[in-house]
Amino acid sequence: MTSTARRILRWRPRFSLRTLAVFLLLMTSGVGLWWHWEPWPKTSVINLENDGDIRELRFSSGARQLVITAHSRTLSQSGDRLHLFRITRTYDSEANERLSRTEEEVWIEHHYVEPESPLELCRAKDGKRTIEMRFEQVPPAPAHHFLVLVKNGQDARDLAILDEWHGYFSASDFHATFSPNGRAVAFSGPGNISVSIYRRRRPEWWWGVFWLWEFWLTAALATAFVWSLVADRRRLARANGAAA
Repeated sequence: MTSTARRILRWRPRFSLRTLAVFLLLMTSGVGLWWHWEPWPKTSVINLENDGDIRELRFSSGARQLVITAHSRTLSQSGDRLHLFRITRTYDSEANERLSRTEEEVWIEHHYVEPESPLELCRAKDGKRTIEMRFEQVPPAPAHHFLVLVKNGQDARDLAILDEWHGYFSASDFHATFSPNGRAVAFSGPGNISVSIYRRRRPEWWWGVFWLWEFWLTAALATAFVWSLVADRRRLARANGAAA
């Protein structure tokens, strides 16, 4: 065996099966931590019948049911008053099943004013968080870039991005509501074809990762991996000393 071959064998990676097993578990845990990193993941989507324009979203007191109010096609108009059908649908927000549907003829006042950006869509009951829509023109095209944000209710700092839209939309196409406990958000964008449910997994700040069990598992496996590498190094050093 040549001296070059001896040097290659001397510097080749040498570790125990225990170290390999811990390393694979560490990689798996790291992927799980990355997958669950978002503080506001989209947990479900309720697909709707396209029979009206959404006007209101509202959670029940237990946040299990979502009530969606929509307005159908206009039957007639008198000045600023519209005669139309108000459609109210109740869904199970976790099972995505429709529980009921009612329809009634109503007259409503219609005054449309294009709001300025940013626009607050809703505020949590405790006032700690708000859902805000912010849009800006994207050059060179005149299309708008819409951001739907979770913001701090006290200092208006951005906490998380729920959704993004590109195109020509009106601010009235966006609707959102918090659950009574502030841990879930229902959001509907342009098209009125679906309602997305977001649930808060952890606090949005950097220390919010301490709420994730994946973080603690990854930290424990990282510690075990370093310990195993050190133990392997010491064992190899003893073996080389005995051989010499």
